[in-house]
Amino acid sequence: MQITSKPTTPKPSVYLETSFISYLTGPFSSNMMVATHQHLTRK
Repeated sequence: MQITSKPTTPKPSVYLETSFISYLTGPFSSNMMVATHQHLTRK
């Protein structure tokens, strides 16, 4: 007896940049460049 499996279709996925989340949720940084990114992201 031979077992055959049905072909599976790939599940959709989403790429989420993690720095986006940290800019929104983290405290303001003392690093001027990071603080600017945080400010622009929250705006």
